[in-house]
Amino acid sequence: MNKQGVLRTLEVVIAIVISLTVLVSILPHNQTQERSPEIPNYFIFEEDFRDAVLSGNSSKVEESINSSLSHLYPAYNFVVSISDNFDYIPRLNASTDVYSKTFFISSNLTTFKGYFVRVYYWKK
Repeated sequence: MNKQGVLRTLEVVIAIVISLTVLVSILPHNQTQERSPEIPNYFIFEEDFRDAVLSGNSSKVEESINSSLSHLYPAYNFVVSISDNFDYIPRLNASTDVYSKTFFISSNLTTFKGYFVRVYYWKK
């Protein structure tokens, strides 16, 4: 038996084990990200909700969204923004990741006066 061949093989195996150990410790570990809740859009088909958006009654819109979503996702805060400007972003007092869902509501197909209803939500 060739002792030098065995020693070289053992040396290579040890080098591979050390290299793999270093790689595993350096590479980032997969972190599971929490998914944001799915905001249903069934309330945008309600006539009262659409009328409130089109008339600019933001308190009624907020009440409608909060009442329908707060029992589905009690661990989240919700803020509603209504604007005819798509780029409008309100100031939010959130210390965590903020998610949003946008709906576009128009009066009808012939009269184009649409509003963007954006729901911002984050974990309490």
